[in-house]
Amino acid sequence: MAHSDINLPHTPTSSMPALAVSDSVITESAADHLVQPALSLEEAAAKIQHSAKAADDRTLRNAIALAALKKRIVNGEAGRDVGWMAWMSQHIELSVPQLYALVHIGEAKDPCRALEEWRRGNNERSKDRGKRNGRRRKAEPLSEPHQQMIKFILSMSPAEVKAEHLRLWKQYPKYH
Repeated sequence: MAHSDINLPHTPTSSMPALAVSDSVITESAADHLVQPALSLEEAAAKIQHSAKAADDRTLRNAIALAALKKRIVNGEAGRDVGWMAWMSQHIELSVPQLYALVHIGEAKDPCRALEEWRRGNNERSKDRGKRNGRRRKAEPLSEPHQQMIKFILSMSPAEVKAEHLRLWKQYPKYH
C-alpha cells in the first residue's frame, strides 16, 4: 500500500486528526475517535455504522475491480501464458486467499450477497477451528476403565509395552 492519509470528517463535538497510514499500519487508532467521551453513545454508534458501511462499499468496489482486472489478464492483456493469479500476486499486496475471495465476490451476480456469504463462511470456519483446537469444549473426564488402562500401561517397562503392542498387532490384523 502506498503512503497516504485517511481523513475522517471533523465533528463539532470533537477534533479528529487525520490518520496516517503507512505500510498498512495505522499510527493512530480510528476507534479512539469513535469512543470519545465527548460523543454520546448514539453518536459513536452512528459513526461506527457509517464507517463499517463505507468499508463494505470499498470492499465491494475493489472486488468488482479485481474481477474486471482478472478478465483483462485472462484476455491476454498481460501477455501470453500469464496467469491472472500470478500477475495479481506480483502486483497487488494481498494474500492469495484474499485475492481469490475478492475476485469470487466481484464475479458474483450479487456481490453484496457473496460478501455476506464469505463472511458467514469465515465465521463458521473460525468456529470449527476453535472446536478442533479445544477452545470451545472442555475435556470429558476419563472413564474408570480408561484410567485403569493408563495406569497399567504407565506401570509397564518399555520392553513390556513393546511386547504388548506386538501381541495386539498379531491379535487384531484387520485394523492395520
